[in-house]
Amino acid sequence: MNSISNGWSIRPLDKVGKTEVLCSSESALKRLKSYASKIPSSDIYPSFNRELAYTLFFFDIRPEYISWLEEYANTVPIEEEKKEECVRAQKDKHKFGWKELSISSSFLAICASLFFWLSPLVVRSDVIESNSLPPEVKEQSPVESAESDSILITVTDLTVSDTLPSKEQIDTQPTTKEIGETKAIAVPTGSNARLEIHFVDVGQGDGIIIKLPHGNYAVVDSNNGPKMVEILKNMGCKRLKAVVLTHPHADHLKGLADIFKAFPVETFYDPGATHPTAGYMRLLQAVEQNGADYVNSFKPGELLQWDPSCKITVLHAGGAGGTSINNYSIVLRIEFERTSALLTGDAEKEVEAGIIERFRGRLKSELLKVGHHGSKSSSSPEFLKEVMPKIAVISCGTGNTYGHPTPLTLRNLEAIGAKIFRTDLKGTIVAISDGNSFKISSERE
Repeated sequence: MNSISNGWSIRPLDKVGKTEVLCSSESALKRLKSYASKIPSSDIYPSFNRELAYTLFFFDIRPEYISWLEEYANTVPIEEEKKEECVRAQKDKHKFGWKELSISSSFLAICASLFFWLSPLVVRSDVIESNSLPPEVKEQSPVESAESDSILITVTDLTVSDTLPSKEQIDTQPTTKEIGETKAIAVPTGSNARLEIHFVDVGQGDGIIIKLPHGNYAVVDSNNGPKMVEILKNMGCKRLKAVVLTHPHADHLKGLADIFKAFPVETFYDPGATHPTAGYMRLLQAVEQNGADYVNSFKPGELLQWDPSCKITVLHAGGAGGTSINNYSIVLRIEFERTSALLTGDAEKEVEAGIIERFRGRLKSELLKVGHHGSKSSSSPEFLKEVMPKIAVISCGTGNTYGHPTPLTLRNLEAIGAKIFRTDLKGTIVAISDGNSFKISSERE
């Protein structure tokens, strides 16, 4: 990656349809959003890179836009943030005295009285009320284009103007796609690119098959090896890019050894929990015999390179001594163009709280694989409000003795407007994204 003195740095395209933009301030972010709204067939979403990082999606980059970006990058300087406000705040410090203490005590007494008077009206924290949710924001459909190109540019600061170039400017500007010292590569997105996620009906447990846009396959958990092997072969799978064990409980690992025996596997991802059951040891033996690479150490925010069209982020993995095995779960977020899916394993509320703290404002996903089979130990109201899924998939067994999914979880999912799909009722559920939205089909309609 080459840095340019005016703040722009550009690298060759490695994520189709995306431009990752870093903003140095809230005002720069506002200008970015204003600029993005004026480009046909574009959209902007929070990124995982850092607090003021956003991903800008270009579905219809034309030569005139590229040319204009080049012109802007070479002429607009960076604005440095002023520090006068910080100096002024330092001078205005005021000591806390008896007068302030008296006022504070009176205020606390009033608050306490109000609390006891209103306490019968307090709503349970584990229940979501529909009227507490933010108003729905309508998304604009992208402009259709016969020639859909994409460009990736990383920006360290934004002082963009509020207007796109005029026709006269476009006519007089060069159309070269070389910016600075690195070429910005425009790549057709392709109308046939798809992301498929199969939530296989494996009884009481999890089993997920992912077919990535460039034809790679991945598996996340399996409680029924023969069934998943058959589905993979019917899909045309010859080898697996990745196999993920979210956590070493039998209902998530029992069928994985069969998968390792049936297909060559590039990488096996293990959360690293110490859980030496017989089934887990058999799985590790199958991994060794297969020859797959073994990974059991992760950092929150780490990206998995499974497919050039998808951004796959590890939100959580592993735990400390005394941690519930469920809370070792590998939690993944998969982004494909304008769509995203969140796979949570059996992660419980403690993990959800940690994910919110680290990635607040960057968790919204169209599809959620509901944690721990719909148990009340997962899917906290705070977590659901952050994710705000339109589609909620629950993997559980018919008539299971655990009571999954619980009425509380179902109520909270309904309160946020999610459409619920359950493997115990619908059988295997297939979610297919064309980059704009997911379409759902199931074994039993």
